[in-house]
Amino acid sequence: MSTNTENSKVINAKEINQILRQKFPFIQIDRVLEIEHGVRTKVLKNITLTEPCFQGHFPEDPIFPGVLIIEAMAQAGGFIFAKEGIKQKGFIAAVDKVKFLKTVIPGDSLIIDCKFLVAIQDISRVSCEVFVENEMVAKGEITYKFETA
Repeated sequence: MSTNTENSKVINAKEINQILRQKFPFIQIDRVLEIEHGVRTKVLKNITLTEPCFQGHFPEDPIFPGVLIIEAMAQAGGFIFAKEGIKQKGFIAAVDKVKFLKTVIPGDSLIIDCKFLVAIQDISRVSCEVFVENEMVAKGEITYKFETA
């Protein structure tokens, strides 16, 4: 993964699978569109009817679960801290100020914008905003605890 903040590298699904500890079906992002290490990241998550969650989350009227939007925000925000050659494990320590503003359904493409807020020792916090077609559908803050792998 590029650590140069001036030349943002798109990270595709195959690379995401190699970087994240989560694996299918729990990877909740499809592509990292922009990344400035230590500053911000923007990712894409396509919502398809074949998502495993739709088997039980209202099959007749599928709605993408809020907890998976939170997980997508957490995975997106984690890329702010990912650096090539540095092995660390990040865990969600807190989820705050989350609001779901619109329903997310199959066919939607989520754009998740996360920005670094603060770091104190091994604790870091980001704010995330989630958009569908330039309309905010969710927002919140994720706090991570990091351990050296």
